[in-house]
Amino acid sequence: MRKTVLPIIFSVFGIIAVLFGFFAISLYFDVKDGLQNLSFWRMLLYVDPNSVRVTLSTASGGLASVLGITITLVLLAVQLTANHYTPRVMDLFTKDKINIFLFSFFVGCVVYSFWILSLIRTTDPATFFIPYISVFICMVLTTICFCILIPYFFYLFYSLKPSSIIQKIEQEALDALRMAGRQTEKAKLIVKDRIEQIGDMAKSAVIKMDVEVAQFTIQAIQELVTRYLPLKQKMSAGWHEDIAFSEYSKATIKRIREQKTWLETRVSQQLLLTFNLTLNRAKDIGNSILISNRLIGQEAAKHDDAQVIELVIKTFNTMLKEAIYQKDKFTCYNVLAQYRLFAEKLLAYKQFSGLTERISFYFKYYGCMAESMGVTFILDTAAYDLQILNQVVLEQVAPLDQQKILKVFLDLPPQKGVLKMEAILGAYYYWKEKHELGRLIVGDLAVEDKNVLKEIKEELLAPQEQDFWELTDRGVNFNYVPEEQKPSLERVFKELDL
Repeated sequence: MRKTVLPIIFSVFGIIAVLFGFFAISLYFDVKDGLQNLSFWRMLLYVDPNSVRVTLSTASGGLASVLGITITLVLLAVQLTANHYTPRVMDLFTKDKINIFLFSFFVGCVVYSFWILSLIRTTDPATFFIPYISVFICMVLTTICFCILIPYFFYLFYSLKPSSIIQKIEQEALDALRMAGRQTEKAKLIVKDRIEQIGDMAKSAVIKMDVEVAQFTIQAIQELVTRYLPLKQKMSAGWHEDIAFSEYSKATIKRIREQKTWLETRVSQQLLLTFNLTLNRAKDIGNSILISNRLIGQEAAKHDDAQVIELVIKTFNTMLKEAIYQKDKFTCYNVLAQYRLFAEKLLAYKQFSGLTERISFYFKYYGCMAESMGVTFILDTAAYDLQILNQVVLEQVAPLDQQKILKVFLDLPPQKGVLKMEAILGAYYYWKEKHELGRLIVGDLAVEDKNVLKEIKEELLAPQEQDFWELTDRGVNFNYVPEEQKPSLERVFKELDL
């Protein structure tokens, strides 16, 4: 914000300084050439008694009018922003120190000028009194009031931008996390409230198809969790006694309390609610939610938080199920892609690498569910991701039984797209000289229809581009086989007598 507002402030006051410089110079020469008996400072401070009241009345009246107009315009802008995004804008505005200072300064200047006006006595020579210094100060304050309006309006417009509102809400949540050790209950209420506010802004942005704002809110809620995880172990026991989840059963609430995941659970709730609104509507926003969920899981792995990783897995499963129910194919592709990337990252952690086998099962489970519900090509996509995951597992130095992951893959329904992925994986195993694994795949393919396998052979050995010939979210050609692996692919089909 400083980079945006400060240059404007400096520019405005620079222009004002130049104008006052010209005023001072011109006044100096006017006094020097015109009125020999008055000094520069005396001319500046001691004004004509007959014009003092008129000048002050005009200045104070104009200032009061400007203050009224400014308040009206500001409240209108704040109300429109609050209606469009979140009622939280009103609280942010009333607590903003710059707003408090500016309006207090304006009111103080108006009241000050009224009091100075009441002290002026020019009608009776016996009580004649003009507070010249106070009048001069009043004029200076009035000038400052008018001058600061320009940078203030720039500041106001900047602070009412959705990104600024989200940053302030996120910062309040982070500040509450830091004070949790001193005021636990208050901090919990603030964090809970801020998570819901950011979530409300995200849902509102999806409904209005405001992609930029929606993505900004999703990023903010993800950053809140990733910054919280390093602090989590330092929190007191009272922090993990959650504010009640009215929508959950007692058993679920008890489990959340035992797992110490009330904050992450609330974040997952908001991500899921927003994700559901994106189905068949805004796949870009949905993909941002998926990426944020993956990044939360990866951060949890860094901090050895198994409970949060389990929550991330459940969130992925729920998102995939909802996308299948809504028959949103493109979102299903994206869920599987981000889910697979998450599984790959877990392989780098010895204590979590075993979760890859479970995730592989979920790929099979939801792929079969999609097929049974008539959502085509999801099973093929799940097969592709499982094929890639098996390759990554082979490359990783992880305490994982390769054959267990492979068995899940081979249990997929023997559709043509699935069989293609089996053949590609078998070629990869032979290319890596993992002959035992390669023979397992050949044995599984041997019972399939020879005519289908011949078609697969022709399609896979034909020249293929690595990138798909259409614009897709993944951009990869599932049937692509690197040239160096094609001899191994031919070996697979040779062992099948094709």
